[in-house]
Order: sequence, then structure tokens, then C-alpha cells
Amino acid sequence: RRALAGQEGPLWLVSQDPGAAARAAGRDDIECFDAPRGGGFAGAAQRALVEADRRGHETIVLLNDDAHLFAGARRCLAAAAGQPGVAAAGAVLFEEGGRAIQSCGIRVRAGGGRVVAHRPRTPPTGQPLPVQALPATALALKVAATLAVGGFDGDRFPFYFEDVDLCLRLRERGYRLLLVPEARAIHRG
Repeated sequence: RRALAGQEGPLWLVSQDPGAAARAAGRDDIECFDAPRGGGFAGAAQRALVEADRRGHETIVLLNDDAHLFAGARRCLAAAAGQPGVAAAGAVLFEEGGRAIQSCGIRVRAGGGRVVAHRPRTPPTGQPLPVQALPATALALKVAATLAVGGFDGDRFPFYFEDVDLCLRLRERGYRLLLVPEARAIHRG
């Protein structure tokens, strides 16, 4: 319910039982899609990307069911992802309660395979900032660019690191990834 509260359409819900999830949210204005069995978050996100492409959408904003966006975040994310050369734009994520920063993007150390959420003491402000990778928790993606690199790999990464894998492939193709300080979300995580 919190993920959907205050969000205007169009909204899509991709779930193992999307009808039940929409009813539980108390919303009848949500279009529901079945998630592929066993594909986890990556499979559900890929399902949404393919549908967005089929319908001619340029950008899609993904939101985990255990997260919710602050007012205006969805618009800010979509606008940043729509910039030339940008393939993904992510929100600043806060822990439940909104005080502690959970992530301001992800740092990836090449060679060692170390992946670390960037957690500054104070949240950034101002213009979108380039980052190495972004969590898919609250993420806008340019649909064509994302599908051109293969989208989410649910076979190799059904539950974790699917976002890091996708971001690294986007960067290899020369796309920029941006953290959008004005876009904020709470993630129970």
C-alpha cells in the first residue's frame, strides 16, 4: 500500500498474484501482470520492461514493493533518465524512519568484485550526480537502452546484484547513470 500511495497512473503491478496484490492495495486503477515463476525481482522487472517497449514507452520507473517514493520523486527520476546519454537514474534511499541513508548509489571495485552502497553522512543536494551503479529499488530506466544490453538477467541474478550487473553493462555501452538528489525514497530493505 505504501509503495502505491500517492502515485498517479499509469501504474503496473508485476507479481506472482497481481490481482490479489492490487486488491490488497485497495486500488482498482492498476494494470496487473503475472511475474515469471522463479525469476525473482529481475524477472518481474524484465517483464515490465518488455511491456513498456511493446507499448512504446521511452522510460519506466521501477519501485520495489518494500519501498515508497517521496512526493515528486517519480517525476524527477523520469526526467533525469530522459536526458541524452543517460540510461538510468536512481533515488537517494533512506532507511525506515527517513533519518539514516541507505544508499546514494553503488560503488564497484573492478577486479576484486567488491560492491558497496555509498552512504554519506548527509544526503547530496543539487544536480544529478554520476555514479558507477544504482540499486533497482527506485530506479528509472531508458527502455530501449536497457533492452539493448539485454535487460535484467534473471537466470544469473534472480534476487541480488541484478541491478549492479545491469548498470555495469549499461556503462560498458557508454551510457551514464545518475543519482538524483531530489528523488528520495524509503526502503525497508
